[in-house]
Amino acid sequence: MAKYILFDLDGTLTDPYEGIIKSFQHAFSHFGITEEDTDKLRKLIGPPLRDTFAEYGVELEKAVALYRERFGTLGLYENALYDGIAELLEYLKVKGFILAIASSKPEVYVKKIAEHFNIARYFAFMGGSELDGRRSDKAEVIQYVTSVLGVLPDEEVYMVGDREHDILGAKKCGILSIGVLYGYGIRAEIENAGVNYIASDTNELKALFAGIMAARTKFSAIETYMQSCMTDSAHDREHIYRVLNYALNIAKHEDGVNIDVLTTACLLHDIGRAEQFSNPAADHAECGAEKAYLWLTVNGYTEEFAEAVKSCIQTHRFRSDNPPRSIEAKILFDADKLDVCGAMGIARTLLYKAHVSEPLYLLDDSGEVLDGANDNEPSFFKEYKFKLVKIYDNFYTKRGAELAAKRKAAAENFYMSLLAEVRECYII
Repeated sequence: MAKYILFDLDGTLTDPYEGIIKSFQHAFSHFGITEEDTDKLRKLIGPPLRDTFAEYGVELEKAVALYRERFGTLGLYENALYDGIAELLEYLKVKGFILAIASSKPEVYVKKIAEHFNIARYFAFMGGSELDGRRSDKAEVIQYVTSVLGVLPDEEVYMVGDREHDILGAKKCGILSIGVLYGYGIRAEIENAGVNYIASDTNELKALFAGIMAARTKFSAIETYMQSCMTDSAHDREHIYRVLNYALNIAKHEDGVNIDVLTTACLLHDIGRAEQFSNPAADHAECGAEKAYLWLTVNGYTEEFAEAVKSCIQTHRFRSDNPPRSIEAKILFDADKLDVCGAMGIARTLLYKAHVSEPLYLLDDSGEVLDGANDNEPSFFKEYKFKLVKIYDNFYTKRGAELAAKRKAAAENFYMSLLAEVRECYII
């Protein structure tokens, strides 16, 4: 699973104080404004340029032109990398993170500054606003950069910045945020914006990402065990990782989630499939729960942790008599059901039906193709009518239901098209 890190520029990678402040003062002087308050001057760094000038009631386009008159030739080089930034970027690049810049500063300046300080080589992309003010909102910049990078909806992305605009933009885009305290924002500002993590300096940033890397390897033994249990193409390793990514997406919208329990349950939720294939009367959820509990306790996990994981796995199957109770169990239930929604759900169901040698459809005594609603024997159409079509009304989390709703039309259209095509074949 790729991990992306988007960095703000001013106040995060570089300290632009001298160049930005002198450029503001150059513009202010034209309007007869003298600003000497250090606190007010520091707050000018970070927000979009036009937003800042609007607060002073000056002619916006004229003020912007005057600012850039000085910044574009002198100010952008009156700047300095923060201590440890080059080393941090080198470390992250070596560890396999995909790095990018997402700044409200015009993209042309972003690239010039990164090249000037010899850090452009670390970034897969360096994005910013347009000179005419378009794409200056931080959420718009983040969406632009992630689009260029080809980030998939459920991939892990971090936004690192020093002001509330960075945190709010990340939140709006549904990605994780890291606030730094060595720039121009203060702790209260970024905490009130809803930041996920805070780092006081570049050493803490490095330690934070080292922790993320450790989390990657923490589950490696569990992944190895999971992969040894995978025998079904419809419930293979990629299904497991899709479910995990869905679950982590949903978890960002819920409070009090134990991510370790959730991740472990996602990785192990289908390890009982082989038992069900060898004995159709067996319940893969119950078998998998028991196998997971045994493996976890034997491998040093506490009984409390193993029991929490076991409970999630037991209740992830769609059954009214044993609903999920913990938030982790509800998220796993929803994440697993998301992989049965839309086009992916159709594809996986067809794979499974082929694996167990069940037909696409059945005919009645008169030779008419049944639509699945009254099939007496298993078929793809029956599975669609009795399970797939009903899945969209059975989500426990708001986020899960939202993601499912987006996919519903794709499944409906496929079923209706296939039914119509098949029935055409039997018209004499």
